[in-house]
Amino acid sequence: MLYIDAFNHILPKKYQAVLEQKVPNRDMSSNLSRYAETVPTLLDLDARFRLMDSVEGYMQVLTLAAVSYTHLTLPTT
Repeated sequence: MLYIDAFNHILPKKYQAVLEQKVPNRDMSSNLSRYAETVPTLLDLDARFRLMDSVEGYMQVLTLAAVSYTHLTLPTT
């Protein structure tokens, strides 16, 4: 049987790095930041794929856990 788990969030390391660079005053005590520290599959996509591969017929629809950094910063002119 095929199981599709929708709305699973990820925060890829490269995206996290850009987010931290573009939004330097971001509140690192936020729930997302604390959650990212305790759930390695949120940041580590290889770990996420290994987890999915370990369960036969299991798939996830992955979405970003944070809004685009362009929504958090002022546009440059």
